[in-house]
Amino acid sequence: MAHLLRGVGVAIQQRERGQWDIVHSLWVVNAFILLAVNWWVTFDFQAHADEYLAAAILAGDPTPSFWTLEIFLTLLLWAVFLYMPSILLFPPDLEMDESHNQVYHRNRVWLMGSLIGWVIMEVAQTAMRGALLDPWFYLLFIGHWLVLFVLAMLVRRRGVQLFVAWWIFGSLLVWSFGVRRVLTAL
Repeated sequence: MAHLLRGVGVAIQQRERGQWDIVHSLWVVNAFILLAVNWWVTFDFQAHADEYLAAAILAGDPTPSFWTLEIFLTLLLWAVFLYMPSILLFPPDLEMDESHNQVYHRNRVWLMGSLIGWVIMEVAQTAMRGALLDPWFYLLFIGHWLVLFVLAMLVRRRGVQLFVAWWIFGSLLVWSFGVRRVLTAL
């Protein structure tokens, strides 16, 4: 998140260059929201681990162990795939005359690839928490993002890129601040 915010700060400092781009900006916002929401989910993962340990102790296991190498590696890769958009949207080798649109398209395939990797790790960590079908439409929801990331990876047309970036933004807000809030209240 620090690298992403640094990139935004530098872009603001260099705003006279006129290199702003809506598609790039939407992906910056999407990456920020994904990082923040998934940071929150990581805290929830610890609560799940605590519940697991309490249940195991009640069941008579004197030395229960929730944390396994598989869980650790899944969470690590989940975090790595979420970090990559920050670097791909604001690369260290950014040239002063390169627009944010050029940066986006130069790194678009890798950006979408990292988001596809994140979806895979998202499903894996959700399964490890035992919440793969909670709610029942979770896999449909995350699956439609996978399709959109593949579409944005394969099709360069600006209209497609704008649609995918806006759709992810809108559905991310609905999921994060609507669906999750309603499900938590139930």
